[in-house]
Amino acid sequence: GYDYGYCTWYVANRRAAAGKPIPSNLGHASTWKIRAQAAGYSVGAAPAAGAVAWKVPHDYYGHVGYVESVNADGSFVIIEMNVAGWNRVSSQTVSPAQLGQYSFIY
Repeated sequence: GYDYGYCTWYVANRRAAAGKPIPSNLGHASTWKIRAQAAGYSVGAAPAAGAVAWKVPHDYYGHVGYVESVNADGSFVIIEMNVAGWNRVSSQTVSPAQLGQYSFIY
């Protein structure tokens, strides 16, 4: 499983609650994309509601969020943990210009 309070824990629980569970052995967020793909999950460049937003890692641990919605202008809203402080859930709207920083696990 994933440790309480981390982005991976939050996203794994959100996906499970939405009826789209993900494996409990994907490791740190930085390894989720490749391990999810190896486990048979589709990975792509287009945001979709309910997908995991996998941010291109800038450190060892990486970061993931949950895509809440996609807007008509191509922006998308992600709900995530630990951006606004430890064990805190927050949301942000990601602009189309920032899309290249993300991949998505469906």
